[in-house]
Amino acid sequence: MFWRQNNSLFTLPSHYKQYMTSETLQLTIEKATKADSANYTCVALSKGNETIRVIELIVGEFSKLIIDQSKIQFMGFMLLE
Repeated sequence: MFWRQNNSLFTLPSHYKQYMTSETLQLTIEKATKADSANYTCVALSKGNETIRVIELIVGEFSKLIIDQSKIQFMGFMLLE
């Protein structure tokens, strides 16, 4: 399994942390900024099949919504045989 950012492979910046268990792939972005806004795709490959999940992250200011940007987490998935 791996992550894409805006449909391209990328090297995780130092404030991105990736954790994998037997069932999930987790991407954590600490102190997210507007530059982290992107489409993130979790890709799982299993026996020639590709399964994807896309998450759109928009970091910005919202007039009626307050988001704690100190830690944002994405959960991916793992295919079980």
